[in-house]
Amino acid sequence: MLTALVVFVALTAVHTWPIAAAPAHWARIDNGDGALNVWAVNWVGTHLFSDPAHVAEANIFFPERHALAFSEMLLVQGAFAAPAIALGAPPVLAFNVAVFTGFALTGLAFCLLMWRWTGSWAAGYVCGSLAAFNAHTLVRIAHVQTLHLEFFALALFALDRMITSPRFRDACWLGVGFALHALTSIYLMVFAVWTLLFAALARINEISRAGVVSTALRFGAAGLVAAVLLFPYLSVYLDLRAQGLSRDAADVVAASWHDYLGTGARVHLFWSRRFFP
Repeated sequence: MLTALVVFVALTAVHTWPIAAAPAHWARIDNGDGALNVWAVNWVGTHLFSDPAHVAEANIFFPERHALAFSEMLLVQGAFAAPAIALGAPPVLAFNVAVFTGFALTGLAFCLLMWRWTGSWAAGYVCGSLAAFNAHTLVRIAHVQTLHLEFFALALFALDRMITSPRFRDACWLGVGFALHALTSIYLMVFAVWTLLFAALARINEISRAGVVSTALRFGAAGLVAAVLLFPYLSVYLDLRAQGLSRDAADVVAASWHDYLGTGARVHLFWSRRFFP
């Protein structure tokens, strides 16, 4: 496991180079969201553990309530950056800590998941690399919320264990994994709901053999755990929605085929530049 962590830390440095050469000064913030997320990570990292009940009451758009939730709240990303902030890290360095941990831990988590499923470290490294370093993440480094998928690997592992072994402990882990994943991004939470649903439907035969009722109860337990953990987080967004702040499908820009070939990582530019000018 330690070797895998070192590998994915090194791959993170390569794919984000030259940020690793001066992480306190350089960052990929080439759009407005990048600057916003530098501020959000630092706000959360400074206030999450000292005043968690009011972390959403950010120092922006005063006197509006829940201003942090006008965009992604970045609670997990801020938590990862908090130790660096406590040690005096400047905002750009704290943001890069959140970026690097997202890449490295996503790669490590999916590597361990695939190794556990297949027994092959080679398969693990390929899976971890694909999960962490792909066209979606490497053109959206400024969007640090898209880089943290490590807890979704935990949710997938718990889902597998819950189907194959009738234990409520695994259902609880599924709820915890889903909740932590949801705390990284509202968008990723929605994607995870559908992904886990289809992952379960793909194994409907196993679920039938294990007992539909007992499996449904375990899914219910997982949902209850997730709901309890996520209530304080989601209630902020629900309150904003009640005030009329929302986004709908008209705000979404669809991807095209070349978006899946583009990458902002210099190590890939020799072939990808034509797709990502």
